[in-house]
Amino acid sequence: MSMARLWLGSAIFWLGFIIGADGCTLPRGEPVTLVGTLPDPVLADGRLVRLAGVLPKGTGLVAPLGAALFYPTARMRDRWGRIPGFLALGDGGLADSLNLALLQQGQGLALPGEWPPGCFTLALAAEMDARRAQRGLWAGPNPVLAATAVDRLRAAEGRFTLIEGTVRSVRQRRTQVFLNFGAFGSERLSVTVPIAQLAAFQAAGLDVMRLRGEAVLMRGVVGPGPSMELSVTDALVRVRHP
Repeated sequence: MSMARLWLGSAIFWLGFIIGADGCTLPRGEPVTLVGTLPDPVLADGRLVRLAGVLPKGTGLVAPLGAALFYPTARMRDRWGRIPGFLALGDGGLADSLNLALLQQGQGLALPGEWPPGCFTLALAAEMDARRAQRGLWAGPNPVLAATAVDRLRAAEGRFTLIEGTVRSVRQRRTQVFLNFGAFGSERLSVTVPIAQLAAFQAAGLDVMRLRGEAVLMRGVVGPGPSMELSVTDALVRVRHP
């Protein structure tokens, strides 16, 4: 059993973050040979891989080279010529992937919207394991910004950011639901959820309309105001403080 599998379970509770136990499966992978891992994994046929679901925030990983399984998530290459996907060592399970290893070593942040159904819980578990052990980016200043730190949030405009705070009010408008993190009329963070996505959040066990008074962790690109739009369910997680 790999070290990664030792800390991955069907349900994880740490520092008040509650992670569900949804099923997580990957389709059949493509057998490949890994010949390089820095800065991006390189396959023997010359393809470069972008590890899907992870925003790199460090020097990357040095992993054993050799046989691996590749699960591409798109056919198109990005502007750097990389193909996004999951790259797994060992028996090819997601728990053996370089994607999770990058998070578990504190060398990146989990990106919502790129993980197979039910798999983002494993990404959160890996990220939180690094946070608990203060590995990598978690060894320095806390990358999670407070929802009330308006000036710091404005400075982060245009960048992918993790934000934690308590929802002070929930208001529904024509096409969006607004989660507000300050008093009405004050300078505050405003987070929106498209009404078209409410059913998806509900199916994921999160009733957006009932989040008033709840502590949440959000991740996405900070917009003007400051603001943030949450269009995928993985971008919003409840937090229970001890």
